[in-house]
Order: sequence, then C-alpha cells, then structure tokens
Amino acid sequence: MNAVFGALGSVSTRAVIDATGLSQPLAHRELRRLADAGLIVESKIGRSSLFEADENNPAVPHLRALTAIALGPQTKLAEALREIAGIERALIFGSFAARTAGVPGANPDDIDLLIVGAPDRRAVYDAIDAIDQTVRREVNVTFLSPERWLSDSEELVRRVKANPTLDLIAR
Repeated sequence: MNAVFGALGSVSTRAVIDATGLSQPLAHRELRRLADAGLIVESKIGRSSLFEADENNPAVPHLRALTAIALGPQTKLAEALREIAGIERALIFGSFAARTAGVPGANPDDIDLLIVGAPDRRAVYDAIDAIDQTVRREVNVTFLSPERWLSDSEELVRRVKANPTLDLIAR
C-alpha cells in the first residue's frame, strides 16, 4: 500500500512490483482490489495502467497516515540516524508531520528533518542520501545546537514546537 499511498502521483504496476517485491499477477490483483474498493483510480496509457490514490475518497488521508507510520520515512530515518554519535534529538516537522497527524492538506513532496546536537554532518547526509531514494522524497535537514533548541527565542523553534512533529530520536 505504501507504493501507492506514499507516492507523489501515479505509479505503474512495475513500480509497485519494484517497491514491494510482489509478483506481477499478485501486484495486479491487489491493485485491482484497491481500485474496486474505490481507494485508488486507474488510468491507461496505451497498454500500461497507472494507479493513484483517489483523493475524493475520505479514507485516503487516513490510509496515507497509516502507511506512513507503518512503512514510511520516519522508521527508515530513525534506523539510519540511530547509530550516528552526537544526535541528541531528531524529529520530522512541517507538512509531512502535519499530514501524518491528520492535518488536512496536499501530500507533501519533501520531508523536513531537524537534528539537535553536534553530529558529524557528513555522516548525517550520507545516511539520508539512501533514504531520499527509498521514500521518493527529498529530505531537508536543519541542524540546531541543544542550546538553540531549548531557548525558544528563534521563530523556527517556536513554530516547530507549536506544530505536529514525529520524534525519531530523543536521548
């Protein structure tokens, strides 16, 4: 489901197969079930079928949130960042966190990541590079010292703390 509900637009059966490892017949059958249930819509380009979430279905925002929680970037980012020394806290903020929390809006095309601490920045960027490709979204990183995070004197800090976030690491 993440291959469809986590996508930024239409996906082909081949993209679903590549993302999930399902066989072609099984992927086609599952996509057909989702379409028959009214959760996705199919469009044809020649002999190829493209699928995308049906934004008119009221269940779709909830399915996006559930798949993001279960299979989404926060799990992958947390795993990738967990072993990097110097990270005191890592969290996702902005539109991705808001959609996951159920705040209405468009499906985000990027992920805003806040790193609190003094990690090796190259190690953070190296860990994130692999994630960008996996989740098909650009990950934008903001680094803050622990003092800046605790101070609430900056507009960014106040805005992040006042809105939904997804904690990845809290030490």
